[in-house]
Amino acid sequence: MPSHPHDAEAPSATGVEELSLWDFIDPLVASWPLIAGIAVLGAVVAYTSAQLQRPMYEASAIARIAESKTGDVVEVARPENFRPLLENRAIAAEIIGEFDLRPASAWRFSSSASGVFRPDQFLRDRVTVDQVAGTNLLRVRVRHGDPETAARVANALVERALALNRRLNQQEVVEARDYIKSQLDEAAGRVEALKGQLLAAKTGSQVDALKADTEGALELRAKLMELDASIEYERAFLAASEAELKSARQLVTTRRSIDRDPALMEAAKEQASRPSVLGLELSEEQVNESYSKLQEQVAESRAKLAGQERQRRLLVDDRRLNGARLPVLSKLYESEVAIARLEAEYEMALKLYTDLTARYEDARIRVGSRGAQLQILDPAVTPTGRISPRVAALTQIGAVLGLLLACLLVLVRHFYRRRYAGR
Repeated sequence: MPSHPHDAEAPSATGVEELSLWDFIDPLVASWPLIAGIAVLGAVVAYTSAQLQRPMYEASAIARIAESKTGDVVEVARPENFRPLLENRAIAAEIIGEFDLRPASAWRFSSSASGVFRPDQFLRDRVTVDQVAGTNLLRVRVRHGDPETAARVANALVERALALNRRLNQQEVVEARDYIKSQLDEAAGRVEALKGQLLAAKTGSQVDALKADTEGALELRAKLMELDASIEYERAFLAASEAELKSARQLVTTRRSIDRDPALMEAAKEQASRPSVLGLELSEEQVNESYSKLQEQVAESRAKLAGQERQRRLLVDDRRLNGARLPVLSKLYESEVAIARLEAEYEMALKLYTDLTARYEDARIRVGSRGAQLQILDPAVTPTGRISPRVAALTQIGAVLGLLLACLLVLVRHFYRRRYAGR
């Protein structure tokens, strides 16, 4: 008697046997002890394998990226910019040497591989650096077979990265400070040199004396103009006086009647043949007073003109006051321009020196405070649980794999027998 309806079904018209769900369930149910045994065996094998594997522990430390204390960071402090510090191969080599880190076999009872980790191998296999989502925090995870060593390596890695970060920031500022110091020394030398040149220029040019000489020269130049006018006037006056003198008579003949002089009357009577001497006149030549005055005037004019011309020659020939340019004035202008140029250069050099001094002092203050800083927010502690192998998960996976393998074997055996039993 059939146990299920499908046992009574006849083959289909095509000659191909039709299978139902019960065709798969029946052999599995009938062979459940075997299936359960294989599943348990798979779980036991997986559990044993997990127990034989070398345990691995993971310690994690969290580092925070702090902004610059001075607030003048040129580049934004992004967490990804600090990953090279934590994944630095030089630091990894130092840690490998300090803790004698070696690649370990995956199995508990096998010997460790010979030789120590290579830095890139250690960073790839045992270190993970990732960013905490939405924050400026970086998590450093280190895996090792010893939980205490894992924590110590994680902390050492972060501490060395912090030291490298500080050293790089200080090195950048120190280099800038030293460069500014060299510029400051050069500016100080420039200031002293210009100061000496300016003092020498002022001492050598004697600007105040030149100004006094220039004022005197300008006054003499004005007097020269007056002197030229006076000379022209005196020349004209002399020419007119000489012309007048030339036309004047030096002697003047005067006539007078002798009847006004009794002595002359008696003398005339004694010598005269005429009895009457009335109407007789006496002629006399005298020096012309106007002519004498003209001579004196001409002599004075000539002397005055000669003195003026001598004074003019002194001003013109010796001091060259009639030229388009006054030598003393040109020298004063040249001295003033040279001094003004040196003063401008000195002021600029002094301002540059003052600015560099302020920048140098600022650079000294900024040593160690410029740039973003990496700080330990949460140091690693000794982990209490291992991350691998996961015994429970592996045992479950082994049981499931054993169950699936047992079901497959039972079904293959069932249909194989059924096929050959029907022949």
